[in-house]
Amino acid sequence: MFANYTPLKVDPENKIYVAKVNTTGQIIEIRDVDLSRMMGYVRLDHPGATVEEVANMDLAEVVKQTGDFKDDD
Repeated sequence: MFANYTPLKVDPENKIYVAKVNTTGQIIEIRDVDLSRMMGYVRLDHPGATVEEVANMDLAEVVKQTGDFKDDD
């Protein structure tokens, strides 16, 4: 995956991230903290990361914040 956007504005208090899609010029608002974290991971830390790498990074962040997943069986 490669980031194809330019960040324009970050409003962490209201959890709004605004970006411009480079190929279309479309301005988008991202109101999902997890999605913005995944997009930043690809753009800043690991350009070319696979979808699996990004999903694993996000799962690791969830575990870090909430603790290990439990098996209720």
